[in-house]
Amino acid sequence: MAKKDEYQVYPYLKEANKKRVKDDAIIMTDIDFYEYEGNPFNGYMVEEEFATQDNTVMPIKFEKEHRDGWPAGWEREYYSDGKTKVERLCFFDSILLTIKYDSQENETRRYSTVSQTEYDRMLHDYNILDS
Repeated sequence: MAKKDEYQVYPYLKEANKKRVKDDAIIMTDIDFYEYEGNPFNGYMVEEEFATQDNTVMPIKFEKEHRDGWPAGWEREYYSDGKTKVERLCFFDSILLTIKYDSQENETRRYSTVSQTEYDRMLHDYNILDS
């Protein structure tokens, strides 16, 4: 069972196995460093929810991944039915890759703000994605 600040598993989310915690339960202890229950936060900080009473509608609207306390990994925005609307691969405030989807979750646009060499280097050097 999830703790009161943690979300139950939503199988339709990407990386549904990762911890998701409400943003007000996570503490920023230094500039851009986040802790949950006294430890560096690993997982998704849920920053926005849909206002709904209907359990058939997904409550998570926007989430941001953290690794070892630092903002690194995916930021995702969802449609109210749980389909992915936009995802960005980020390292702190740097957006490395953006992928946009239509309401049926078909990819409509993909672009990077860094060269392929820089993208590959950052993924390798900072372990932004899981192996």
